[in-house]
Amino acid sequence: MGDENEREITREEVKRALDETKAGEYPCVKAVFVLVRHPDFHMLHTYVPTVLIVTLSWMSFWIAPDATPARVTLGVTSILTMATQYSQSTKNLPPVSYIKSLDIWMITCMVYVFAALLEFSIVYHVRYRRTTKEVQVIITSSTTNGPSQNFNVNSSRFKRWSEAWRNFWNRDTAIDEASRVLFPLTFFSFVAGYFVLLTGSQQQGSLSPEIPQ
Repeated sequence: MGDENEREITREEVKRALDETKAGEYPCVKAVFVLVRHPDFHMLHTYVPTVLIVTLSWMSFWIAPDATPARVTLGVTSILTMATQYSQSTKNLPPVSYIKSLDIWMITCMVYVFAALLEFSIVYHVRYRRTTKEVQVIITSSTTNGPSQNFNVNSSRFKRWSEAWRNFWNRDTAIDEASRVLFPLTFFSFVAGYFVLLTGSQQQGSLSPEIPQ
């Protein structure tokens, strides 16, 4: 159950009650204790480390796309570290059949770390296609007399907005530049909403006047 210093009794009540059984009703004394876990332990050993791990996985967005070993190593190491952190954070918690708030936090962090590695695979694929296309253009221009006519025919098949969109995502760092903004923005929005809901649910549970009969 963990250290008793991790929890405190926020409300207690002792009262007389009637215990109903098949044999009849019997007077008894009912005691209700409301325990609230201190957030300091998980804040230092779970939340802060996982935020740092997720932030560390974003460092790959600033590494050049052609540095494949560095980006893959960083992504895989972040995933393994997050899995180890998840195991260490939940091993002292009692097994339950429902999803805990800590599970939601750890799974979301794991998804962000995995998404950072998946982002690199997309960047590498786009870079590979662009490089292959450049090689094909060089070969075509060296074997034909009018390569400029092919460019005019191809460019006339697409609308201006689709061509601009394609040109943007064909850049080596376009996806990385977008990820540098989208990943932190969505993650810290989740962090803010998570702690607002978590704090509100804890206060509601500790201040609720209802006592189970």
